[in-house]
Amino acid sequence: MKKDYLREFVKAPKEMVRLIEDLYPSVESIKKVIINANIAFLHGKMAVFDIDTGTIIFDIGTCIEDIRWMKKGCLYIPNVWFNIMYVTFHELAHAKQVLIEGWEDIEESILESAADKEAIEAMEKWSENNHMPLLSDMGWAEEIIKNTLNANYSKHPTQVTIEIDTMDTDAVAVATVAANRSASFKEENPEDEIAGKLRLIAAIRNREVGIVINDLEFLFANEFLCMDKHTNTRKEVHTPW
Repeated sequence: MKKDYLREFVKAPKEMVRLIEDLYPSVESIKKVIINANIAFLHGKMAVFDIDTGTIIFDIGTCIEDIRWMKKGCLYIPNVWFNIMYVTFHELAHAKQVLIEGWEDIEESILESAADKEAIEAMEKWSENNHMPLLSDMGWAEEIIKNTLNANYSKHPTQVTIEIDTMDTDAVAVATVAANRSASFKEENPEDEIAGKLRLIAAIRNREVGIVINDLEFLFANEFLCMDKHTNTRKEVHTPW
């Protein structure tokens, strides 16, 4: 990798750096990668690909603040990693798109949809073969995550306790919470819906999927992402913070 190809103004998660070093250099349109936090000119975006300069810019601060995966039932700490992983793959997809002849004539919405699909598929593939990052390997985000948990303990002790109990494990979502927000468990007959959720709990208890921690059932990343395909994110749901 060229000198100054990757510039970390804030320390990036180790796994993010590994993905960038493995996947980005072979893409000719990517000339530089910048990782920073709380970048005003990004206006709340987690990342952008500047076509003119070939620069991908990541905002780790926004990746921490965005709770899109929590709305689907994900825990707070995994939510941060999912955001970082998603934009790492998403911007890579955009960088590859500009290498396609005639890409300028393709509608922006189509390009965005294709990049989203590619990013989700890459996340699913990653989740099948890798463990969730340790909090100590999350770089600059580690202290921000810790501070957020500390600040929210008095208001949301149960949720924060779950975060602490599952820290540095592969658990990413309370199974029943994710199931409640997944269309794959929605049935016209309420009894059928309950039966489906009970089968999920039984499968976790029988160690067929997921994991039990402190007598509570959780899903692993690949299971959560698979369930997320059926999640209705348009519905407003409560999240702790």
